[in-house]
Amino acid sequence: MTITLRQESDSRATTKGSALTFTELDNNFKDILDRATLIVEDSTNTQASIGTTSPELKITGTGSISTAVTTDSLGGGVLTIASTAITDIQNDSSPQLGGNLDVNGQQIVSVSNGNIVLTPNGTGQVQTTNLRYDEDIHDLGTTGGTITPDVANGNVQTITLNNNLTFNAFSNPIAGQSLTLIITQDGTGGRTLSSTMKFAGGTKTLSTAASAVDIMTVFYDGSNYWASLSTNFS
Repeated sequence: MTITLRQESDSRATTKGSALTFTELDNNFKDILDRATLIVEDSTNTQASIGTTSPELKITGTGSISTAVTTDSLGGGVLTIASTAITDIQNDSSPQLGGNLDVNGQQIVSVSNGNIVLTPNGTGQVQTTNLRYDEDIHDLGTTGGTITPDVANGNVQTITLNNNLTFNAFSNPIAGQSLTLIITQDGTGGRTLSSTMKFAGGTKTLSTAASAVDIMTVFYDGSNYWASLSTNFS
């Protein structure tokens, strides 16, 4: 339906050039009424009409959404919708989950050799179900003399002795740390162990045969190093 004009010209209407009939006048008014009604529908298919009886379209913000209406240089209205919501989790200094975290077949990883630390609050505990735990094995190489292994490199470490060994402490010790040290004699053998740690049964004598393998376990309680030595694995 279009507007019918009597004598004026407009690209949006038809000019008749003579008097309008009652029907043409009525159709003009009906067209105006139709054009003045705006149907707004949301994502749930709920509709609302904006017409001459309620000629306002209100867009209001809530939560992190805000709206503002300004006038541009030509006098037109400008609606700005802004959000203060955090779009990148790295910008959230106190993120909280609203439900279970589903990794969806992906992994939780770190970059730049960073550790992944789980720290419960107070007396809270880290609880796991169906845990599969693979030890990192760190090789200290073929060496001798005094060593101070860093448990941060792995709870299982290996060493091949080409000289007598002195082992009294961890590097950067933290109470509660434990270490399993697999000690292998080189092709010559005869390397000995010296230590101020407290050994089970007071025994801290290594197997001395060439290529002999012993396993030493150490626990640090914050004050003392408690050790045990199992020898002559073959």
